[in-house]
Amino acid sequence: MLGTAGGGRRRQQVVANGFARFCSAQGLGDPAPSHLLIEAFCAQGLAGRTDATKGTYRSVLRQRAGMVLPPARPGYSGAAAKAPYTDAERAELVAICCAQPKRWRGEAALVVLALGVGAGLRSGELVRARGTDVLVSGDRVAVTVCGPRARTVAVGAPFGEVGAEAAQRLSRGLIALARSRGAPPRQSSQGK
Repeated sequence: MLGTAGGGRRRQQVVANGFARFCSAQGLGDPAPSHLLIEAFCAQGLAGRTDATKGTYRSVLRQRAGMVLPPARPGYSGAAAKAPYTDAERAELVAICCAQPKRWRGEAALVVLALGVGAGLRSGELVRARGTDVLVSGDRVAVTVCGPRARTVAVGAPFGEVGAEAAQRLSRGLIALARSRGAPPRQSSQGK
């Protein structure tokens, strides 16, 4: 049955149901699949499953969402650099961002994560970054860095997609201190 069209539809439904249960258990509601959310699901929601099973779930979710994989990296001689975070660690960081009590805090945290891990910005550059510094051109995302080492840096996949979506919803202020346009004003600490 797995090779038939009916088996493929059943597989897609099983994967979609598992993803929906994971999102519901994490308190995310019914979000559109993104690369980071799919990786979080594979790392946490499919813990204990084989790599082949995780790969199948990942492929089905990407196909259902209409995602296009980024082009393969060019081959360079020499040893590849070790990734600074494992998939599980990145998934945990995303889950922490998504679990913030206020939506605007979660979005600001996702942008800081995207710019820090995805673009490699330094802490001082992250503090000065504004929502308007995130540039989207087609399927590419970059951030303009101001200051003594001014430059434009590409935000690596899958963080570019998340950073761009969240940055567009944030105000034009500093990302690290941002809140969504509809968020209540901050309480003043004067008089306390």
